[in-house]
Amino acid sequence: MSSNTRDDVLNHWFLLSIVAFILYNIRVAVYNLYFHPLAKYPGPLLARISPWVNFYHATTGKRPFWIWQCHQVYGETFRYHPNGVFINSPTAFRDVFNSKANTRKTQWYHGMALEPKSLNTLCVTDKQAHARKRRILNSAFSDKAIHSAEKYILRHVDRWNELTLEGDGKDWGAPRDFAEWVDSLVLDILGDLAFGRSLETKEPQDNPLKAVPHGISQSLKFINPVLHSPFLGAWLWLHPRGLKYLLDRLRSQASKSYRNFVMESLFRRIKEEEELQALEEENKRKDMIHYLLQAKDPETGVAAYSSSELLSETVLLVVAGSDTTAIILSALFFSLSRSERIYNKLVREIRSTFKFVDEIRSGTTLYACQYLRACVDEAMRFSPTGGSEMPREAGPGGVTVNGEFSPEGTRLSIGIWSLFRNDEVYGDPHVYRPERWIADEKAGVTEDDVARAKSAFFPFSLGSYNCAGKNLAILEILVTVARTLYRMDAQSIARQHSRRVQAGIRLGAKGQEDLRIHGRLSSC
Repeated sequence: MSSNTRDDVLNHWFLLSIVAFILYNIRVAVYNLYFHPLAKYPGPLLARISPWVNFYHATTGKRPFWIWQCHQVYGETFRYHPNGVFINSPTAFRDVFNSKANTRKTQWYHGMALEPKSLNTLCVTDKQAHARKRRILNSAFSDKAIHSAEKYILRHVDRWNELTLEGDGKDWGAPRDFAEWVDSLVLDILGDLAFGRSLETKEPQDNPLKAVPHGISQSLKFINPVLHSPFLGAWLWLHPRGLKYLLDRLRSQASKSYRNFVMESLFRRIKEEEELQALEEENKRKDMIHYLLQAKDPETGVAAYSSSELLSETVLLVVAGSDTTAIILSALFFSLSRSERIYNKLVREIRSTFKFVDEIRSGTTLYACQYLRACVDEAMRFSPTGGSEMPREAGPGGVTVNGEFSPEGTRLSIGIWSLFRNDEVYGDPHVYRPERWIADEKAGVTEDDVARAKSAFFPFSLGSYNCAGKNLAILEILVTVARTLYRMDAQSIARQHSRRVQAGIRLGAKGQEDLRIHGRLSSC
C-alpha cells in the first residue's frame, strides 16, 4: 500500500471518528434534554446536558454561590447535572437525610478518603459499617468524655485570652488577624483532646505546626473539584494503581506538612498508649485516640481498626475538630465586629449573668444564655461549614422527596448555603440577626417565626449521619466567646471579607479580619 493510500485511510478513519463522536454527543444531549427521567426539571441548558458545567463551578471555588444563584433563577428545584437535582427545601432535607430514608451515600464520599479501602466514619457508604464505626466514635463524644475534656478547653481559652490581651490590657493592642488567631486556639484544643498534648501553636515562638490549618485548607481546596469530576470513578480506580504516588509528589508543602502532622501525632499517641498499658484504667488519659485504640470488633475481639483505618479516622477528627469549629468562631467574631448593637447586647448578657470568669463553664447557667446561643446559631447559619452539599442518591425502588418521585440512582442534593439563605424561611437571610432565634413580641418575632427558622436549620446534619462531636463543638464555642467577651472588648479595623466567612462560598479563600483588643472597658 502506497503512503498516499495509507494517509487517505487514516484521514478517512479520523473523519469517521469525529463524526461518530459528534453524533454520540448529540444523541446524549437529546436524551438528557427530552427523555431522561429528570427532563421535566429546569436548570442551566449545558448543565442538563453535561456534567462538565458542575465540575467547572467546583474548580472556581464559588460553587455554593452558583447553586444559590440557580435557585433564584429556576426556583426551589433545579437540575445541576444530567442525573442530579438541587432542592432548596427544609422538607427535602428531612426526606433525604432522615434515618429511614431510602437514600444512600454516593461515591463522592470515597473520593474524600485517604485510601478507598480504608474509609472513615464520614466516607463509609455501607449503612451497617457506618453504624459500627459510629458506635465507637460516639464513645469519644459521650457526656462523660466531654465533661473530662472541658478542663483542657478552659485552660487553652484562658491562655489564649492572656496572649490576646497583650501586656496589661490597658491599651488597645495592635491589629490582629482574628481568623488565624482563632485557628491557633482551636488547633491547640484539638491537639489536647485528640492526641493528649497541646500543640502550642498560639504561643509566640516559631512553630511549624502553625501551618497546619493552611494545610487543611489546601487539601480541601485540592480535593473539592475532584469530587465533582466526571472522571471520579476513574480517579478511584487509578488511586491505588500509581495515582496516589503521583499525587503525593505533586502535593503542596502545606498539604504535606498537614499529612505528616497527622501521621506523626497518631503514631506518637499509639506508642504512648502502649507504654500506659500497665496503668489502672482510671489513671489513663482518655482522649479521642484512646477510645479508637481500645475499640474491639465484637465478633472477633481483635482491634476494630487497622492502621490505615485508624489514620483515616484521625484525619476526620482533625478536620472536623479544628477547621469547622474555627470557621464558626471566626464567622461569629466577624459578625459581632460589624454590629455595635449586637455586640453590646451580647456583652451585656454575658457580664450580667456571670460574676466571675471561672463561672463560665458547662452547666445550666451557660446554656441559659439565650442571646449567646442565638449568636452562635446565627453564625452557623450565616457561614455554614458544609458550603455546598453532602450528596445522596435514591436507593432501590426510588424515593419521594419534597412530593416528587426520583428513580433509583438519582443524585439528590440540598445546598446548605442556599438552604440557610432561603428567603421564604428567613425573610432577610443575608442579614446577621440573632433575634430571629428568640421569640419576643416586642421585637416582632413570634413562636411561629422561630419554629420556621429552626425547621430549615441543620448545621450538624440530621439522623444517623449527624455530627458525633456537635455537643463538644458547641461547648467549645460557647466558653470561648463568653470568656473572651467577659474579659475584653474588641474593635474592628479592616472592612474586608473574612477568610472564614468567605469559606462558605469560596473554599480555602484567603482574606483578613483585623481586630484590636482592649481589656474590659465596662461592667456591662
